[in-house]
Amino acid sequence: MSNEPSSSGQQSAQLLYAPNVQHNNLTLTSIRFISAVFAGAVAGILGLTNFAGFGLFALSMLWSAFCVYVVCCKGKPGKYMISAVTAKTSNGGSGSGIMELLNPGSDNAFTFVLVWTLFYGIVHARKMSIDKLVKRLMLLSEKAEPQYESRLEILNKQRH
Repeated sequence: MSNEPSSSGQQSAQLLYAPNVQHNNLTLTSIRFISAVFAGAVAGILGLTNFAGFGLFALSMLWSAFCVYVVCCKGKPGKYMISAVTAKTSNGGSGSGIMELLNPGSDNAFTFVLVWTLFYGIVHARKMSIDKLVKRLMLLSEKAEPQYESRLEILNKQRH
């Protein structure tokens, strides 16, 4: 019996250290999430709608992938991405890890839309000052007829 692994799956398992893989995935997920939140806030504040907003999301995901590629991975994402390591050993090819960087994930797309609509509603909602609101309420109360009289008013009418 030899000590060498018999399959490529075992070889890739030996190349990966689970705590490092978890840390890399958590870091990448956090960067994508923060990028989606900021892009949604910017899209909402700028009042972007339809494809312009989703274009901003795509640009922010590309920019964050580029920053991770340059800063975190030092131009070699294949060393840090689990899909690239497993692709190298199972296919005998060179897994680059670029696709893992470019995948925004559906949860980040939903986060983007949520923050986008939140900020759009806050910034671009119909603005009404408190003074206008109070005036409208006073006008409504003057026009409305009272439906009942207070007990004090009834007692005063009975005494007179």
